[in-house]
Amino acid sequence: MFGEISSCKIEVNKKDGVSRGFGYVQFTNKDHASAAIAKMNGSKQMDKELQVILHSKKNDRENQTEHFTNLFVKNIPTDFTEKQLTELFAPFGEISSVKVKGEGSDVGFVAFKEHDSAQKAIDALDRKKELNNKVLFVSKLISKSENQSF
Repeated sequence: MFGEISSCKIEVNKKDGVSRGFGYVQFTNKDHASAAIAKMNGSKQMDKELQVILHSKKNDRENQTEHFTNLFVKNIPTDFTEKQLTELFAPFGEISSVKVKGEGSDVGFVAFKEHDSAQKAIDALDRKKELNNKVLFVSKLISKSENQSF
């Protein structure tokens, strides 16, 4: 509905073929891709909110690590809602998405629209804010490969 697609792919687990929850759509025209992003980002499909962004090459992403916008949050109350997490991080800038890992989890994720907002949130909250007698841990979200180096 946005224009001609040259390719698309849904990422699946190699072992069982089940969707990994993301995929790629390549349009033949950049304007069509921009229209799809504008219309579909934040929309709900089968009760899930879509995050639709321009894909960048891995090398480009690695060269921009200092410009992160996605945060990992640990030690939130296990009954914390996404609304409460949004309210906690809203003073630092415009948020594009928020996710609490699951019921009973003390982990959440916050994505800001701007790097500066994400950095302000880390500076203000990381190991400085206490919720339910637990010190909040806030850091840039790291990839699985970065995480395995610890």
